[in-house]
Amino acid sequence: MHSSIVAHQNFGLKLLSWLGSIIGYSDGLRRILCQVGLQEGPDGENSSLVDRLMLNDSKLWKGARSMYHQLFMSSLLMDLKYKKLFAVRFAKNYERLQSDYVTDDHDREFSVADLSVQIFTVPSLARMLITEENLMTIIIKTFMDHLRHRDAQGRFQFERYTALQAFKFRRVQSLILDLKYVLISKPTEWSDDLRQKFLEGFDAFLELLKCMQGMDPITRQVGQHIEMEPEWEAAFTLQMKLTHVISMMQDWCALDEKVLIEAYKKCLAVLMQCHGGFTDGEQPITLSICGHSVETIRYCVSQEKVSIHLPVSRLLAGLHVLLSKSEVAYKFPELLPLSELSPPMLIEHPLRCLVLCAQVHAGMWRRNGFSLVNQIYYYHNVKCRREMFDKDIIMLQVMN
Repeated sequence: MHSSIVAHQNFGLKLLSWLGSIIGYSDGLRRILCQVGLQEGPDGENSSLVDRLMLNDSKLWKGARSMYHQLFMSSLLMDLKYKKLFAVRFAKNYERLQSDYVTDDHDREFSVADLSVQIFTVPSLARMLITEENLMTIIIKTFMDHLRHRDAQGRFQFERYTALQAFKFRRVQSLILDLKYVLISKPTEWSDDLRQKFLEGFDAFLELLKCMQGMDPITRQVGQHIEMEPEWEAAFTLQMKLTHVISMMQDWCALDEKVLIEAYKKCLAVLMQCHGGFTDGEQPITLSICGHSVETIRYCVSQEKVSIHLPVSRLLAGLHVLLSKSEVAYKFPELLPLSELSPPMLIEHPLRCLVLCAQVHAGMWRRNGFSLVNQIYYYHNVKCRREMFDKDIIMLQVMN
């Protein structure tokens, strides 16, 4: 590298440092700096200095990144007016910024994407970005775009991850933290726009959970012990990261009756899609006992595939509890799809999961190795049980 380039780089760092120290006691210069930085250039969209700095963040070295991030925090983020304008620019470029971070080799603290905590944790800004920029949907869809390894049914598949894919999966988990920041502060008042955008984000969230419903299915090993332990940690890592987000989604739904009713309908519709059709080994049959007949499916947990991951079923169980707690089911029964509820269908997969646990504790699955034992452990563990084991029990109680 030519010495003149290094000299210009050093001069740029000293200039940024000098600006940061001056605007600390010159309010007028700070405002001018914010105006100039956010002013659109002749090239139109994303041509302002702030946009160009953010979009080229991954091309800079750590010293330069830290210096201009500090300048952003001491200028744009110190004034509510410019903080709002910067938040809009950040949201518009969110997908590109996160993609750059995922493919980058530096820690998140050296990425401009780390400024999300300064923006999304401000209640007024978070609400504004949800309503005007559809931020919830952007975050969830950006997250899903980085998890493209799916099986034939469209479910996430972590079994054959390469080292590069595993590296990207670890980095993309930070987007779940951003979603958590957005949902931390619950709204006290709901507008029609906020309802609409939240429900759009809820739709995207259901698509994410749909890709998790039934992932990593297992079959009981008979004859000989399993030769290689299957990958299970990635799926549970994703589950644990999403546990608080799922709870927050339910808390938001509980605050408004209209939102709760629509969310329940959407969740039930997605669950019906997940249960559409019969897989291998599942055949519809009619059982008659003591003059009563019931339609069910022929299925044996110890012979067929079974999955411990059922987030859509468990979310529906949580929303059903909220319907009863808020008495919405009694006030507006005509608005709920109660006629579409099929208790045998709704309890089928949670019941399979509980039967699997019972069989594992009885020693029937010993040949499946420690991977299954670990999954059952986390299923009951305090980190996961609130949105796993507890919700399965609730679903059985509700449908009975």
